[in-house]
Amino acid sequence: MEQQSTQIARVPLTHISNVAIVQSGSEAETIVYANSAWYGEQAVVEKDWIEFSALVSAWKRETRLSSSLRNVFASAYYKSITTMDPDKVVPLIIRQLILEGSSPYHWFSALVALTNGNSPPPALGGNVRDISRWWIEWGRARYGRQLGPE
Repeated sequence: MEQQSTQIARVPLTHISNVAIVQSGSEAETIVYANSAWYGEQAVVEKDWIEFSALVSAWKRETRLSSSLRNVFASAYYKSITTMDPDKVVPLIIRQLILEGSSPYHWFSALVALTNGNSPPPALGGNVRDISRWWIEWGRARYGRQLGPE
């Protein structure tokens, strides 16, 4: 039997609409299809990214008005993210940092913990944009194309 070839575009989740999850047997075979409102193409969006994005949205919604970092980090959504397999979640967090641009959320403590104490150089001080750029560069060097287009 001849296999059909399908062209698939990888697009940022922020440009996706009409997501449909198709499961054929086991969870490992789950494929997520989505129509890209931005590009007008079909895309495959990783199941892990959709689950992660749902947790991030809920975490941000729950904590966006909190003035206490203790509450931000005590969130069940944050804990769900930080207890995911580091090999899966670290690239997702880096991808999220890329999407957040110059206003990153509270990812740095999670990244340090999930990467076994890896951290930006002290010379960056508390400059959030520089720290975010450092993590993104670190992530691109480690995960490359897994993070999506630059």
